[in-house]
Amino acid sequence: MSGDTSATAAIHYWALAVDDDREACKDGRLERAVLGTLRGSVGRLADAQRAATTCYASLEIALVEALDKAKPTDPFIANACPVLKAHGTKTVVKKKCP
Repeated sequence: MSGDTSATAAIHYWALAVDDDREACKDGRLERAVLGTLRGSVGRLADAQRAATTCYASLEIALVEALDKAKPTDPFIANACPVLKAHGTKTVVKKKCP
């Protein structure tokens, strides 16, 4: 993937990559693609959620930090909470996720 590919365009390929090889979870570009897509209100949300679920161990800290910084109207909350709630009960998740 080229460096100028947007997060939303790249997330589909990252979701396929992590399905095929869990080592892809360690790539920083995956984190950027997941967070960038979850911050948007449109795009390949299902791919971002699937990649986040598959790579949760690698992405947990970034997801929780982004949730903690999110404003109440931020689409990230609605997009990320299903993944976060399925994997634990951190205090910030309890406070921010409906």
